[in-house]
Amino acid sequence: MSRTESSHLEGVVSTLSEMEKEIDAIKADAEEMKRAIVALARDEAEKIKNQIVSSANETVKNELNRATADAERNAKEIVQKGDVDVKKLQGKINAALDKAVDSVVKAVLGD
Repeated sequence: MSRTESSHLEGVVSTLSEMEKEIDAIKADAEEMKRAIVALARDEAEKIKNQIVSSANETVKNELNRATADAERNAKEIVQKGDVDVKKLQGKINAALDKAVDSVVKAVLGD
């Protein structure tokens, strides 16, 4: 092999070696970018998950407050109806007691 061919071959080998180094550097950069993208995706997924959980908790809280308000309103209505029923019953008891007293008085007085 002549000196020119040898020199030319060394130039080609040198160029290929430099290209290989550049390819390795590009691969390393690509791997780093891949790790960064995966980390970013993981962080964003965690943020979205937290937002969804927060939103779900707020919805549950609102529904619970609404259900509690409905139950309290229903309980108040039941208590009011019970009070009305007690007053009616008390009126009937008083009327019956008045009749019983009148009957006893008449029986005692001999009417």
